[in-house]
Amino acid sequence: VASRRLPGFRPFGTGWLLGAVLWVVGAGNLAAAGLVQAVVAGLAPVLTASLGVRTLGRPRLALAAGVVTLLWFPGLSLSGYFLSEPWYTTLVLASAWLLVRALQGERGALLGGVLAGVAFWVRPEVVVLFGLAAVAAGLGWRTLGARAPLRGLLFAAPLLAAVGIGVVRHHAVTD
Repeated sequence: VASRRLPGFRPFGTGWLLGAVLWVVGAGNLAAAGLVQAVVAGLAPVLTASLGVRTLGRPRLALAAGVVTLLWFPGLSLSGYFLSEPWYTTLVLASAWLLVRALQGERGALLGGVLAGVAFWVRPEVVVLFGLAAVAAGLGWRTLGARAPLRGLLFAAPLLAAVGIGVVRHHAVTD
C-alpha cells in the first residue's frame, strides 16, 4: 500500500480554492473557471488604489499605484490560468485593506483576519508580512487609538487559527 504522506510541503489552499471554483462553475467549464480567476486578479488594482487612498492620503498617487498594479506583466499574463498568484495577491490586498480600515477605527478586522488566514493557506510566506505589520502597529500603537489592540487581536485570531491548522496539516501529511 502506497503511503499517503507527501515527501514535501505544498500549500493546500490553492487546490481548495481552485477546486471550489471548478465545483461552482462545473469541472468541464474551464473558460468560466478562467474568467473567475481573471475577475479575482482584476480586484488587485482596485484594492491597491483603495489601500493607497487610506494609507497615502493622496488620491492621485493611490490611483497611480492601482494603474501600476493593473499593468504589472505577471498579473496581466497569468490571471486566467489556474495559479495561486491571483488569489494570493487579492487576498493579501483585501486583508491589508481591512486591517488598515480597522486600525483607522472602522469595521473589518475579523474578516481581514479570515482573508489573511486563507492567504496563508494559499502561500504561507504571508505570515511574514503580517508579522511585520504587527511590529509596526506595536511600535505605533499610541497613535492608533485605544481600541487598536482589540482590533489587532480580532485580525490576528483567525490568522493564527489558520496558521495552527496549517501546521497540524503539514505535520500530518509530510514525512
